[in-house]
Amino acid sequence: MKKLNLIPLLLIALCCFVTSCTKENNDNSKTTGTITFSYNSILNKSAKTLSQDVKGDSSNVDIPQTIVISITDNSGNLVYNLEEIPLYNMNGNYISKPISLEKGNYKLTDFLVVNKDGKVLYLAPKEESPKAYLVSDPLPIGFNVNKDQVTKVGVEVIKNTGEDPIEFGYTTFSFNVVDVINFHVGVFIYNDSNQNFELTTANIEIQKDGTRIYDNTLYPITASISLRKDVGVYTVIIKKDGYQDYILTLTLSDLQGYTANNPLVAILSKATYNLTKGLVAYYPFNGNANDVYINKFNGIVHGAVLTKGRNNVDNGAYYFNGVDNYIELPTAVASNSDNDFSIEAWVNNNGITNDGKYNDDAIYGQSDGNSGSDFPFIAIEVKSDMTVRGVVRGIGSSLIDIRSQATLQINTWHHVVMVKKTAVVSIYLDGELVCSGNTTLAGNTTSNDFVGIGAYYDDLQGIYHAFHGKIDMVRIWSKALTQVEIRDLIANDITLK
Repeated sequence: MKKLNLIPLLLIALCCFVTSCTKENNDNSKTTGTITFSYNSILNKSAKTLSQDVKGDSSNVDIPQTIVISITDNSGNLVYNLEEIPLYNMNGNYISKPISLEKGNYKLTDFLVVNKDGKVLYLAPKEESPKAYLVSDPLPIGFNVNKDQVTKVGVEVIKNTGEDPIEFGYTTFSFNVVDVINFHVGVFIYNDSNQNFELTTANIEIQKDGTRIYDNTLYPITASISLRKDVGVYTVIIKKDGYQDYILTLTLSDLQGYTANNPLVAILSKATYNLTKGLVAYYPFNGNANDVYINKFNGIVHGAVLTKGRNNVDNGAYYFNGVDNYIELPTAVASNSDNDFSIEAWVNNNGITNDGKYNDDAIYGQSDGNSGSDFPFIAIEVKSDMTVRGVVRGIGSSLIDIRSQATLQINTWHHVVMVKKTAVVSIYLDGELVCSGNTTLAGNTTSNDFVGIGAYYDDLQGIYHAFHGKIDMVRIWSKALTQVEIRDLIANDITLK
């Protein structure tokens, strides 16, 4: 072995003793070897000095506690990856906890001796590293595990005296401790039913000097948000459908002031919508079928009767018997199928009835009154399986017919909207998009003989597809509502500003 008595480095020889035993499984050809690592001094120290090292006070920071090893098989697969193996002091000699390997060829690729505080005391240098020349056989070191044989692997390690680990061929990782602060916030809305404020869900975005650094969902708790402790201008933006955005500009010092005992209390105000743009008619059904918008396209009630609305308010909705009840609207409210439009209603279906013609219920319908398979019309209806259907057809155009997978619950209030935007017709059920389809309409449906709530009409059939149940809050626009607008309308029961 190469002598290194010309340099002030301690070399320690380590031997791996491998014993074999038969592995108890169904494959009798497989065996395992039990490997233990031990070492003693070979240079520059007497037995007395070594004994003092290994038998010293257990608080001595230079006493080995574990070895850290990596082993690969003959194919280069990691068998042990920086595995920490305990060391035991046996009368001044250190021996590792036994480990087992199946028979085969292996390579030792990492070998470090570590104290109880995780400090590396000794390490074996790797090939082509600056310190590799100091040892006879740098890592990786190959060895075999054979049945009924003892394999000795000689490993030389060098004492760690503060050199850069790269000198030994080991990759280094550095880290900087980031100083953070915890910013506490709770978001509140006013609950009209119990006339009190309550915590709510919302989305929060935090910007620093105009750059977004945090974006997440807040739940109905006082949240603790960790942020880097950097000086700058912070903008807190809190959003919730149906409410005005909450925006607050803060300094780092301001953020630090919102602690667990003094959180930021963000109170959201309900959003207000100006529905003037694109609104054609608005029927809240508050005691009558009048249009409360400026156009005054009042409806004419045929048989339907006032009943409790979805908010349990008397005379707040109309009940339709499923046979011959409907509300007739002026043809001036009819949507033009060439243009964007939206039709909204709250419905509570009592179950489909056979009106003598069809087993489905119209929420809204408009047509030119002609019979046949190609007359133009627009309709929203509830089918016998309680799915929602949307139909649009222009003069001389093919039919666009879409149907939701989602179903309505009988005797339950649901919010239904049909939206046409350019060439796409969509249905939203309780704020969720449930179906859509493309249309290539040619010619509009403005030349209508009938527009109604709760029924269709044609000259031959008369009133049909009659609705069975309650309808409340019908609004008609000459624009396409967005999903955000639809959800806000639901969440806040938004009325005209």
